[in-house]
Amino acid sequence: MTNEKSCQGCLAKLNMGPTTMQPKLRDPSFVGALVYFDRVAAHLNFSLAAQELGVTTSAVSHRIKRLEVALGQQLFRRDHSVVVLTEAGYRLRNASKEAFDILGRAIEKTTEQRSLRVSIGPFLSVTWLMPLLSEYEKIHQNVRVELVHHIGKPDFANTDLAIWWTEPSVATRHAVQLFSASMVPVARADFAVDIPVWEQDLPPLHYRTRKPWQDWLACAGGPADFAMQGEVFDDPNIVLEAAAHGRGIALGFAPFANALIKSGRLRAISEFAAPSPLNYFLFSEKDVDKDVAAFRVWLLEQAQKLP
Repeated sequence: MTNEKSCQGCLAKLNMGPTTMQPKLRDPSFVGALVYFDRVAAHLNFSLAAQELGVTTSAVSHRIKRLEVALGQQLFRRDHSVVVLTEAGYRLRNASKEAFDILGRAIEKTTEQRSLRVSIGPFLSVTWLMPLLSEYEKIHQNVRVELVHHIGKPDFANTDLAIWWTEPSVATRHAVQLFSASMVPVARADFAVDIPVWEQDLPPLHYRTRKPWQDWLACAGGPADFAMQGEVFDDPNIVLEAAAHGRGIALGFAPFANALIKSGRLRAISEFAAPSPLNYFLFSEKDVDKDVAAFRVWLLEQAQKLP
């Protein structure tokens, strides 16, 4: 303690001018000096603190000296080559560590990004939702939307929201229909359209089941046995790609096939569009947090914008 008191007079003679640091938390230079102090106190080494802070050792020493002048207390004592905290330095170190720990936790919580998981089929993801996500995440920077690509019944337990291509009877009171889809036959762009679909040389192409073609033919007045021809695929993207490459006639589900039609890779070869027996439904739990609720509202708004 005697050494600490005797040095206070010397400290008072240092840097006593218009740039003297004020021991106030609203003084940026004072707060910055506390950061330097905290790192020196953590390492008990001026050089290691300088390396961590990305400055020179002399810059650290200068900051500490100014801090000691502002406080009127010696904070460190050199015992040969070893740096030790004085009693005043020890008290300040305990306080600075607690304060910076609290600030660190608060900053982590503030900048923490919420992960929102959405179960969706690959086809709708590629043709509709994925291209829209970057705009949503720019507005809601604390939210990262993770797409869980799944065909068939979603894993509701491990997702926040689920979009499922299914029959209306499967939808619960926690589900809402996203789109009203219709079916229209599509084929490669140079395909003839002057004869009925079922009299074309190309067979129908199917996604997982022949029922959509059977339903379309029933509505259009075509022969049911036409639906028994052609290949069955497990991926709707492949069905449309196969049609674009001339392997057959696919049922394009509007509005999702519109992009391929507008690009010129496919063309509608019938003016008759039948309502789809399946549709995309948005499923959510009864109680959702504000991030999920906001994304749910945004999804419904985007779905209404489709032609």
